[in-house]
Amino acid sequence: MGFNLRLATKIAVVCCGILMIIVSIVSFATDTLYPINAILDIYYIFFSISLICSEWEIVYVIDNFKLLASFFGKGIFCIFLGTILLDDSSSKASSVLSLTVGIILIVVGLAYEVLACTVKNKDKSGASAAQNAAQGNNEKEQENIQNNV
Repeated sequence: MGFNLRLATKIAVVCCGILMIIVSIVSFATDTLYPINAILDIYYIFFSISLICSEWEIVYVIDNFKLLASFFGKGIFCIFLGTILLDDSSSKASSVLSLTVGIILIVVGLAYEVLACTVKNKDKSGASAAQNAAQGNNEKEQENIQNNV
């Protein structure tokens, strides 16, 4: 029984996503001096939900955000989110938590890049497991329709 990097990254991303949502809601409710921070908080909430949904391989998210369909794309996205969370331009109480979540997301992003280089989780067409499952279901539905006609 060894260390499962994929499971560790999945847990870390979901936890960081939930923490980002909490920090963004608290910041949105308390920081009213800078309207740009409110816009950033809305972005953080949207990005966090997208990242969490991609971890659960929700087909709608993976179909509409192709970047989140691979380990490489998730890694780049996590590094991006981590670096924008490192910006400590406001003196809000949640900045320490934002800094911590940002550092964790950068580390997780780097772990995703390692997974992208070492794990072959895609078939030859480049489709993810969720996309393959959805395509398999669509093919079965079409086959059933043809059999009923």
